[in-house]
Amino acid sequence: MPPTTRKTSLRLSAAATLAAAALALSACSSTPPTLASPIGATEVVPAGSVTLEKTFDAAQTSLVGPHFALAVASAQFFPEITAAKAKELGLDKPLSPPPGYEVLAFTISPDFKVDPALSDEDPEAKIVTGGKEVALGQVPGPGDLVVALVQKDQPAELVITDAGRPFSVNLRDGSRKDFNDALLKAGATGFGNADDYDAEVEMRSGNWIITIPYYARFEVTKSAWLPGHDWAPDGKLWVQVDFTSQFLWKGDKFDVEWNLDPAASIQLKAGDTLKPAKSETGTKSGQAVTYTAVFEVAPDAESIEIVFRPSGDLKVNEGGKSSKASVTKDAKEKTIKVDFGG
Repeated sequence: MPPTTRKTSLRLSAAATLAAAALALSACSSTPPTLASPIGATEVVPAGSVTLEKTFDAAQTSLVGPHFALAVASAQFFPEITAAKAKELGLDKPLSPPPGYEVLAFTISPDFKVDPALSDEDPEAKIVTGGKEVALGQVPGPGDLVVALVQKDQPAELVITDAGRPFSVNLRDGSRKDFNDALLKAGATGFGNADDYDAEVEMRSGNWIITIPYYARFEVTKSAWLPGHDWAPDGKLWVQVDFTSQFLWKGDKFDVEWNLDPAASIQLKAGDTLKPAKSETGTKSGQAVTYTAVFEVAPDAESIEIVFRPSGDLKVNEGGKSSKASVTKDAKEKTIKVDFGG
């Protein structure tokens, strides 16, 4: 699996941030301040070292996006953080919120182990309280403790925005809002391992016949979001199949191109037999090119089968240009099973 996107070097100092917040808030009037700047902090604590009042089942509070995955383990709301409680939580100083506010602390489960499918974007994390926002420096990770000031008697939600879509959980009761239930049913999105395609293809043009070893390599990704394709339709996931193959053969007496049609060359079996919803041909590099086919699949598909039969236009650049080239020995069809783990 690719690495997650957490940047521990950007972690904030809980003590410094909370102390600064307390000083700033003590100078305010009785009117609750606008929470426009970060006043929360993320602190790494050993698993199990902090026990908070409300505990949640990871199945209830888990948020899974293409670039992140987490579950809230526990939460508690305090009228203030006393010196004793600050020591217990691993903070350097107590915290007394202004009128109308209280202190929220919550932990991220250290045992919820789902690897994000992709790592090319950094999601944004914030706490939304009474219409105001407390920005976090990063998406909290397993075992993290998060402390922030929130409005009394108002919903307090952890909101992760991933590729433009929000994922959120209410920290008061553990209820979750999902824009696409397919993400949760999918479990772990990720990469699948596929066998290679290897065959001999015979081509004819005029009075010559050549036999060429043909090879294709597959990379398979299942996710709700893919770069360049945005979000899958509600209730579906994308399966993207990238297959790299040789399109150009050079010989002493011939120069042949075989340009495949990705939409005609590949299908998926995932319950039903599926044709690509989208397909494209990549940039040619040397004698190889990568083709892409994207399919809409049900979220509970833990495995799929690629049905591959290379099909496309044959072109002779050198050696028998005047004769129409054809594939005289068909490229064999191959069915390749891909497991995602689930």
